[in-house]
Amino acid sequence: MVLQYLDHKWDRDVVLEEIAKFPELTMQSETEQRRHKVSFYLEKGKAPNVVKALSKRLENVGRLDVKIIYSNGIALDVLAQAAGKGRTLAFLLEKLNVDGLGSRSTLVCGDSTVSNAQEELLHWYTENARSNPQIIHATERCAAGILQAIGEFSQAN
Repeated sequence: MVLQYLDHKWDRDVVLEEIAKFPELTMQSETEQRRHKVSFYLEKGKAPNVVKALSKRLENVGRLDVKIIYSNGIALDVLAQAAGKGRTLAFLLEKLNVDGLGSRSTLVCGDSTVSNAQEELLHWYTENARSNPQIIHATERCAAGILQAIGEFSQAN
């Protein structure tokens, strides 16, 4: 069931085929690749044009629904639309029947010391959301941050 959810409009081979047309992208190590995410390096100065062109190319394929995330001035990830921390949290909250939060819940993972959350997002959280119980700042990295948020959202219920 989870894989069906993640696989919806995701074809890793087609994504890689289209990305191969962009010489500006250098694939990150195998340890950074996932079934529903492909990761590349991209120079900051080239990013706006490449992201725009890649987005258009992947959209024109028609049978894909992906998201492109450029972060830290060097990393570009292409993910299945259903993949990612926020989507994972929403999916798990729904499956675990954590009522009352659902789409109104938000997760900010990591902190600047572990380079897991973008600096702009952390600044926004500090300025706007620190006292909002529906926005969780998980200090744990990756999946541990999702589990931390589920625990906090469950306690708030």
